[in-house]
Amino acid sequence: MSNVGRMPDLQLHVIDDKPPIILRALRAVLPIPFGLLFVYIGWTKFDPHSTWVQIFARLGLGQWFRYFTGAMQIAGGLLLVVPPARIIGGAMIASTMLGAAVADLFVLNAGPLAIVPLVLCGMAVAIAGQAWIGRS
Repeated sequence: MSNVGRMPDLQLHVIDDKPPIILRALRAVLPIPFGLLFVYIGWTKFDPHSTWVQIFARLGLGQWFRYFTGAMQIAGGLLLVVPPARIIGGAMIASTMLGAAVADLFVLNAGPLAIVPLVLCGMAVAIAGQAWIGRS
């Protein structure tokens, strides 16, 4: 039989779709110090002598909002340490940082300093996104 008009035999190869081990290690480890940073940041909101008192007074929402934000940051930071809860923790941190950026821009008139909470928001979204992609 002739090979004219006949398709060649296709060979299937299994491709290892796992990322390199260093990337997997970074994905596993980096959320931990990031989460602990937010535990610390949230904890500072409970100090009655911190600069947060004046900042939240300028926001005009009352000091209850300082406590609420601190609690959100502590809870979000702790949830980032626990791999199955990273999506929720990242969302909590991202929401507080997005709110901080909006407050910096439109209420506190901090101008370029709003980049700091926006970068932290992006990092929280990236951690939550990695957790979302890696869930099984």
